[in-house]
Amino acid sequence: MISLLTVIPVGRRPIALAPRQVGPAIALAPLIGVLVWLPAAGVQIAVRVLLHNPPNLVAPTLALATVALMTGGLHLDGLADFADGLGSRRPPAEALAIMKDSAIGAIGAVTLIFVLIVQGASLQLAIGRHHGTVALLTAVLAGRLAVVHACRTGIPAARTDGLGISVIGSVSAARSAIVTALVFVVAAVAGKLDIDGGRLRESVHATFAVFCAVIVAALLRRLAVRRLGGMTGDVFGALIEVAVVVDLFVMAIPAPSWLH
Repeated sequence: MISLLTVIPVGRRPIALAPRQVGPAIALAPLIGVLVWLPAAGVQIAVRVLLHNPPNLVAPTLALATVALMTGGLHLDGLADFADGLGSRRPPAEALAIMKDSAIGAIGAVTLIFVLIVQGASLQLAIGRHHGTVALLTAVLAGRLAVVHACRTGIPAARTDGLGISVIGSVSAARSAIVTALVFVVAAVAGKLDIDGGRLRESVHATFAVFCAVIVAALLRRLAVRRLGGMTGDVFGALIEVAVVVDLFVMAIPAPSWLH
């Protein structure tokens, strides 16, 4: 799982998983998200300290760049490819062929730029409200949780080959529910321990952001199944990035003052 979702080296040779081991491994995707969050949060905090907490996009940009570096840019590439395929309005087979092309089209490029701008601006607003590290944590958790949900049994694959074919349909509904509950617990605790934490609204805010991200990712997943016939590795990347941008956007919104 580490080698699938990050560029962190785990050995000289890949480890082959038995079919019954794939589901439990995919269920650990949010934990892999924590490994990505740690260096990104460190960079974010270090830049704020070095630049005396500037009200600009330097800290969030470098933090998000660290996330992209840790994942090899694979998810961003998947988002662009998915946008190109979806925006082509072609039949499933032709849309999948467009997605498989390594070149990024105009729709994919515009989508990528838009998503990155909203991610960076939203994270900066969250930093300005003193919960930037928690926002980054809930975002990476929500993105990987979206992948767990997309790998549930009963959700088909759009291709018979590709990066995601071995994991599609591998996660049971029960395991998915358990992982979801754990992610919400982590988000609630993170909100409680935030610098402005200690209040109910910070925990609610963090969990609500994850909830919104998961819902939007689920709608995008349904759209992918309807338009493409199922999941692909590119769709996984799109789900992650869309969940991240939704989570960060919600975390940028001030929590209601009446929620104590």
